[in-house]
Amino acid sequence: KATEIYKLEELNAKVYINSNCLTQEIADFKRSFLSDVFNLPQNQIMLNVVSCPKDKRMIDNMFIFADDSPFNIAKSTAKYNLVPNKAWNRVIYNENIYRFDSFEELYSFCKNTLISCL
Repeated sequence: KATEIYKLEELNAKVYINSNCLTQEIADFKRSFLSDVFNLPQNQIMLNVVSCPKDKRMIDNMFIFADDSPFNIAKSTAKYNLVPNKAWNRVIYNENIYRFDSFEELYSFCKNTLISCL
């Protein structure tokens, strides 16, 4: 189901997965899983090895950003920030934060937002 997000590229969006990992072993496992199991393009999988949260890296110039971490959302410069509607994210308030309860809601928001920009 998650690979459906790549259908947004039909609307001229470029979809990336960016993950910050504690060790190279974790990064290697994630890369193998994402590329082999989900058949995702290697050049759109960004895996960073970081030792502490303050060193987390994010992709520059994002238009839509989805994440479950309040820390990452706070660092985001995206026009639209999507967060799952969970207890640990209810402390985040900002005019460009949108909450979702399911992958279908997230996908629908992204698709409708991109279509409105065409």
